[in-house]
Amino acid sequence: MTPEGQEVGERIVKAVKMMKLQTVVPTRVMTAKEALALIFIQREHALGRSYSVRRVAKAVGLKSSRSGARIVNSLITKGFMKA
Repeated sequence: MTPEGQEVGERIVKAVKMMKLQTVVPTRVMTAKEALALIFIQREHALGRSYSVRRVAKAVGLKSSRSGARIVNSLITKGFMKA
């Protein structure tokens, strides 16, 4: 192995060790439907409109307004939105 190759290898080992020390465990995980709902709510807010749980449900492809309410409550519980 050339000195340059060994130096590159040592850099890689050092970088991997640093990455292991900086591993971050997410405390809040968002589902795909929650992400779609949050984007929809943010867009509605930017346009000056309030959202309804029925429209949130429809925006993420659900039929039940109760499902929309669950998604909104989940976003509030996880800290992505304020009540």
